[in-house]
Amino acid sequence: MSEETTIVQRPRNYSDIAHLSDPDTFEQFLTEPLTFIAETVTGFLGEGKKGFMVSGGRLAQAVFKGRVYQQFAWEVKNAREKGRISEDFADKKYGFTTWVELMSILDEEVPDEDRLEALKALFFSVNAPTKTDQEKIVEYQSWQVAKHLQSGELYLMNAIYRNRDSLSKAANAPTWVSMIAEVTGLGTTGLIDLYERNLIEKHVLSPRYASGTIAAQGATILPGNGRLTDLGMRICHSIETYRIAKSEED
Repeated sequence: MSEETTIVQRPRNYSDIAHLSDPDTFEQFLTEPLTFIAETVTGFLGEGKKGFMVSGGRLAQAVFKGRVYQQFAWEVKNAREKGRISEDFADKKYGFTTWVELMSILDEEVPDEDRLEALKALFFSVNAPTKTDQEKIVEYQSWQVAKHLQSGELYLMNAIYRNRDSLSKAANAPTWVSMIAEVTGLGTTGLIDLYERNLIEKHVLSPRYASGTIAAQGATILPGNGRLTDLGMRICHSIETYRIAKSEED
């Protein structure tokens, strides 16, 4: 009787939807972005009830994430063709790292439209072909900050950026808050205070300064650039650059 060799393969871990640690996944993603979703859904269903239980909310998000993957893959390919990122950007400094980090966020968090825009904007900024290694270091640190900004904070930050000239005329914090409440249409200082505090903690917005009885209001500010720091200006500029490039391609 002839002996047969049996090869036992380890079952695919479908919770790791993109196998992001494998560099070959990148080219597969550009060619067939929807296979990340299709293979995952198939794997969950093939594992029966257990697979469905493990999947949690992933199946419900599959269609949305499939569209996000498809759009992002198109943008990456188009950016390579237009020279906005190099053909081998994944081999450059921070190239593959930022792709892995962005894909992980897309898979695990399903960011809303505003946050997704910012994430992609900073991704393309880090991987711009004209950047030196030193510039890439700065861009990568900006990317790290942008990853932790939520949609409300991004909305406020972009409103400040668009209106920075007029906001720079504010003599104090209450005036600044009143002006930004009007241009954003938020209508409540509570949300502005909340978003502002988080932006200050991330060093995107300069703090309020106060003393004595006005400490609670923080009446003194540094109004330059509408209170955006150089880091905040850099992030906003990257988002604006991305928007312009995208509008020209649509």
